[in-house]
Amino acid sequence: MTSHLGKMSFIFVDGLTHRIIDVLPSRQLDHLITYFKQFSKKARHSVRYFVMDMNANYGKLIQKVFPNAVIVTDRFHIIQHIHRNLNTLRIKEMNTFKKDEKAYKHLKKYWKLLLKDAFDVNDTDYHYHQSFKTYLTHAQILDRLLDYSPVLKQAYEFVQELRYAYRQRDFELFMEVIHHVDLSLPEWLRKKFDIFKIYQNGIYQVFITPYSNGITEAINNQTDYLWL
Repeated sequence: MTSHLGKMSFIFVDGLTHRIIDVLPSRQLDHLITYFKQFSKKARHSVRYFVMDMNANYGKLIQKVFPNAVIVTDRFHIIQHIHRNLNTLRIKEMNTFKKDEKAYKHLKKYWKLLLKDAFDVNDTDYHYHQSFKTYLTHAQILDRLLDYSPVLKQAYEFVQELRYAYRQRDFELFMEVIHHVDLSLPEWLRKKFDIFKIYQNGIYQVFITPYSNGITEAINNQTDYLWL
């Protein structure tokens, strides 16, 4: 499992033991190939899975050094990619309103509700919300946010379909949603999700294996904190 530590370093972790194997000063492909070729052919050929981000370009490394390894797209970055692009759309739609309008304020304040799984949005507990001047559940607030923007509502429903397929570990349904994205959604948003078509082989492995870069992300976050 791999990740980046600093701008040019490379950290890799044993996905089973969560043990840091090494931290390399460079992530340049030639340097990585030279480093990993120090390991025996038997050891390198025994590597079965290689977890990496969708934007990481280690295909040649795997082909030359770990020929028996299967690429697994990092599940953390799949969810992150979905959330980031829905949030970008929220900001774009929010900015179509004036800053003193309620729609702007509500879309800015309650943005986290849009990123939650619909099944996790509370629809029973009422609380008083000053900005709405009434008692509402989180589900009711979410409905009001979506009423501010038809395109945001459409994108939200699309994302919820993806999340449902992901939660059910249904790869075929996940890719069906991707291939049948509503053409009325903004072109820039539709193109953002085309990356799932490019990396569908690695995404398939996410649905059938337990591996992720979660431990590597945690290590990176701790190290980033120490560097502050």
